[in-house]
Amino acid sequence: MELNPGTILRRRLCGSWPMVKDDVFRVDQCLFGYSDGHRLLESSIRLSADIASDLTAASDLAPGAHFAGSDGYWTGFPVPRLSRYSLMYTWPAPEMPRPGCVWTHMLLLDPKLFEELDDLSGFDALMRRPATPDDRASYARPIAIPSSADRFLDGQQASVAFCDFDGNSTTEVLEVLYGGREGPVEVSRPGELDRLVLAVWSQQWPRLRRNFRFQTAASMGPEGAEKRFDLQMRLGLGSTRNPRVLSGTDAEWLCVSVDDIERSSDHRLRTFLWRYGQDVKRQRGSFRPLAQLFTIVEFKANRSSVNVPKSICGWFPEPDDALTLKHDLIDGIIFEDLQVDAILYLCEADKGRSLPVPSGAGLQNLARHWSARSADMMRLAEWAAIDYGELAANLLSTIAKVIPASDFWRATEGFPEARLRLVANDPYLLDSERIATLDSVSLIKLLDAVPKNHPVGAALVRRLPLPVDERVIEKALERFPADVLMQAIETANVSGVEAAEDWLRATVVIPSRILDSRIMGKARKTSLLLAIADALGWLSDEVLAHGLQPWIEGLTNSQDDLRQIERDRFEAFLFALAVSMGGERAQDVFERSFSYLHDRIIHSHLSGPAKEILRPKMPSASFVRDWDDGLKLRIAVAQAYVRFNLDTASFDRLVQEKDVRKMLRKAADEVPGGERFSHVLRA
Repeated sequence: MELNPGTILRRRLCGSWPMVKDDVFRVDQCLFGYSDGHRLLESSIRLSADIASDLTAASDLAPGAHFAGSDGYWTGFPVPRLSRYSLMYTWPAPEMPRPGCVWTHMLLLDPKLFEELDDLSGFDALMRRPATPDDRASYARPIAIPSSADRFLDGQQASVAFCDFDGNSTTEVLEVLYGGREGPVEVSRPGELDRLVLAVWSQQWPRLRRNFRFQTAASMGPEGAEKRFDLQMRLGLGSTRNPRVLSGTDAEWLCVSVDDIERSSDHRLRTFLWRYGQDVKRQRGSFRPLAQLFTIVEFKANRSSVNVPKSICGWFPEPDDALTLKHDLIDGIIFEDLQVDAILYLCEADKGRSLPVPSGAGLQNLARHWSARSADMMRLAEWAAIDYGELAANLLSTIAKVIPASDFWRATEGFPEARLRLVANDPYLLDSERIATLDSVSLIKLLDAVPKNHPVGAALVRRLPLPVDERVIEKALERFPADVLMQAIETANVSGVEAAEDWLRATVVIPSRILDSRIMGKARKTSLLLAIADALGWLSDEVLAHGLQPWIEGLTNSQDDLRQIERDRFEAFLFALAVSMGGERAQDVFERSFSYLHDRIIHSHLSGPAKEILRPKMPSASFVRDWDDGLKLRIAVAQAYVRFNLDTASFDRLVQEKDVRKMLRKAADEVPGGERFSHVLRA
């Protein structure tokens, strides 16, 4: 994991500190010492009386402090009223007339400085003990540091950056600061751990640095302990430290922390802390969990025993606590291989109480996990399918894009709600052979999820083998009637009526679905039109209501592939429908069907089923002649031409044979108003 391209966190000081001149930086300073009592002797900054009093008290000899040959001790703490950090170094002043006198040099640091330097030990070079009791004037001016101060401080840090520290001491200091161990830290001689403390301070991220309260004065007993300090020392002359046996969890975070301080490493832990400590709520309290997380980043073998998302929410429960860490977790920037687990935890357990939602970039990162984590990503999709919030919509959209169409039905097996939503979003997923393996109830639910009249309805006819469950056909015709029926007709055109008979038979429930001129116009075989007429019950009320137009459209591009007995029924049907409904297309039907039917009847060849279709529409020819079906057919067509005021030229075209024309003329003469039609047949 790379958080920054470099491993050195220090930036150049240029522009960070207030300038005295164009080429130098300013650090205010104060000198405290004895002058008829311990007091502020000089300062480069004007201080109010109450602030000066507080700083004077802090600069005096620490209770119970012993120097025992050491140069002095460090004290550091924030001064909120000045928006500065006070860093002091205190020396013994045996030359002064009163026992216990001290000199204290204090730097008032701009907190921004803590964002600029990697190692803070170089401040040692700026601390100066007065050469004489009268050496005060220089403290009345800010310390002017050249713009090359970063190189200057680097030179000072070099003496301490790679020092060998006692491992037990480093561990003890870290435990007191972050591990819940009671302080103060025991030392065998004053000043023993000064450099270690500065190194530990340097390890901290900027906000923790500027809030760190410490003092390295070594006291003899409890009188030196003050709760206002995070870290203090206690003198234990002649004592020896026994290293504490650490538990596995303690050992991990302490080991990486000690290693970061003691070794000339690339400070990967420090890089990690600087990024993820920047917005934690608790400062010292967040160090240990961040260090533990770092061990998990570095040593992936530890992950199996730690629920990382749950742990992060436990350590940083408030939604704005460690927000950078949480965003990087959810977006897969940190713990990349755990991103799916983190988002699952967000959706199923956390529910937004602590974790943020993934960003657009995070969703793109999530998509990359499909091949390795498809089952868990389908768990996310199932959650998203039920939730319907913005996060759910984004997750579902992301996952939908990465599921290979060829793998959709296998991947969504066991995730019914996700499957339903994904099909609703992309109905063309139904255009798959796999839908034939679905049970009818599941398939019907999917059809209900698809927008009405979606073109995918055609795929159902192509993909579902016969026989098809009537409930599925009914639902398909309800949702996508035009596309289903057009495909059924196309299938019948290519493979025969039998290939689509289940679908065509179902039209009897609502005949208007198929009696649409656009749909009927797709027919390419008269056998298909016959099958439709049969399925609709021939001259049913619905067929009569739609009239001749759908059938004329069907005949326009159809080839006649009917056998004789089938053609008898079809022509009888068309004739009976034309006699019933009339209209401008009726004469086209009569010109097509009359001669054929009349010839079949007078030669006694017309089939019984065809006669059954015609019989209800035939007029009576009187008791004596009622047996003559040919006569009744002639009278019926003459009556239709008169009733619907059809074209006499069309009547003339009905038959060409002289004998039949004569019989038709006589029938027209019997029909009231038929004279003008019989007249055209006299020629």
